[in-house]
Order: sequence, then structure tokens, then C-alpha cells
Amino acid sequence: MASPRPGVGCTIRPTKRERKVSKIAHSSVWMVAVLGVCLSVTASVSTQTGGPVVGPPRGALVVVGGAMRDPAILERFVRLAGGPDSPIVVIPTAGGAETYDQSYPGLQAFRDAGATDLVVLHTTDRDVADSEAFVSPLRRARGVWFPGGRQWRLADAYLDTEVHEALRDVLRRGGVVGGSSAGATILGSYLARGDSATNTIMMGD
Repeated sequence: MASPRPGVGCTIRPTKRERKVSKIAHSSVWMVAVLGVCLSVTASVSTQTGGPVVGPPRGALVVVGGAMRDPAILERFVRLAGGPDSPIVVIPTAGGAETYDQSYPGLQAFRDAGATDLVVLHTTDRDVADSEAFVSPLRRARGVWFPGGRQWRLADAYLDTEVHEALRDVLRRGGVVGGSSAGATILGSYLARGDSATNTIMMGD
């Protein structure tokens, strides 16, 4: 005998299997929709900006999230710079002290990693950052390192100065630029948590 056909007033309850299949199908639709939005936004940004902006084709970046403890990281950095005798410049400006010199304690970690030719470079004066006398250590550097602190201090002091261009030249020569925490963030084009008031603001001034 044939099963009764549903008519007006009848309620059809889906089976457990049918509900599971329906849930998976809806999830898939949402995933495709989200992916489509992401691709559309990416395409839109690329169209507006003329494609992604990249740095020099040579060189290497060493980007450390923060609280660096493993000595192997700086050992690798020194090797990428060309070895223990290669000139390395350390720029601790993000730390916020008024002055830094060759007695900067942060140099010890590089000495422990084998580096022997170390120079500390620091200013908060953009005119100084544009001077050849200040930039000259970067002209010969094979490696440059930015320790942590507040990344906006680095941007305020060096963005679009001769120091900025000299850093690009380090990479063009096949050198290495690296940093930890704020020194890592400054290597990108967007400063997350870079607000000058507090580092708890994700998108600030």
C-alpha cells in the first residue's frame, strides 16, 4: 500500500540525517560567501593601490614576536649578516631613553651570538636622521636590529628620512634587518597597537 501523500495541514519532520546534511550545506554556503567577500575586498584593494607593495627583492627579515629568549635567533641573524665580523647596527630608539651609546646593555646578546663589529645608532631628531654623518654606519652595515619598546617612536624619528632609505639599501645589498616586539612591528607598513598614548589600543593615532 502506498504511503499517504502529504497535503494541507500535514507536518513533515526531517530525519536526523537530513538535518545534519542541511546544516553542513548551510555551513558550506556561509564559508563560500565569506571567502567571496574576502576575495572581493582583496581584489578591490589591489585595484585601488595598483597591486601589493613589496620591499627590495634581496636581503632577509628576522621578525620576532617579542620577549625573545632563544639565543639561536640572534645567532641566525649574525649568520645572515655575513658572520661574526660583519658590521651590525642596533637602533634602540623604541625603548624611549633620552640617550643610547656604545654602553647599551642590549649589545651583550649580540656579542654572545658572536658579533664583534657593533654600532648603536639613536636619535629623536629627524634633521639628525637626515644627516650623512648619522647615516654613515648604515652605509656599511650588513645587519640592522630594532629592539622592543614603542614602535611609534621609530616612525616619528626615521620614517621617510635618509635612515629609512639606508635601511632599504641594507636589504638591496643582500643584508638582513630584524627586530623584536616593536622592532618587529616597525618592519611592516601598519603599526598594530602603535598608538602613542598606550599599547593597549589596537588601531590608534
